[in-house]
Amino acid sequence: MADFLPKAYPEALRTEIGKKVRLLSEAVSGSEWKNHTTALAETDVFFATWGMPELDAEFLDATPRLKAVFYAAGSVKDFATPESYKRDILISSSWQANAIPVAEYSNAIILLGLKGFWSSQRLARGEIARMGYWMKDELDLYLPHKPLQHGVTKDTLARMA
Repeated sequence: MADFLPKAYPEALRTEIGKKVRLLSEAVSGSEWKNHTTALAETDVFFATWGMPELDAEFLDATPRLKAVFYAAGSVKDFATPESYKRDILISSSWQANAIPVAEYSNAIILLGLKGFWSSQRLARGEIARMGYWMKDELDLYLPHKPLQHGVTKDTLARMA
């Protein structure tokens, strides 16, 4: 979590948050929380992201004052537990804010695939010759009867495969 914290909570945002609450002097990684039990025992709110420790009974016993987790990422299923809900801990996630860029990225990747980007990328890298006979059929789709560069044709490349 400590590695991702500066991206999820930039310094300017941490400064603003710090005006309203007392923040720990350093970020606590999910895998190292047992090294910080004294500070965590006095913690009321977590500002977290990827790497959040599981809110199991052991962790919740070590954080008896915990009232809320503000999770700057998507799904909380990797750390929220029935025990955390029994203890009425508010868990907030930014899944809705993440939904739009994730959908846009997915759409872009699908469009790139439909336009033959991945095949063209392999062709540009010179990987086609290592890929086998399927390559000639794929080249027929994208480069019918066109010289590729300096008179090299798809048939020449297919023979090299």
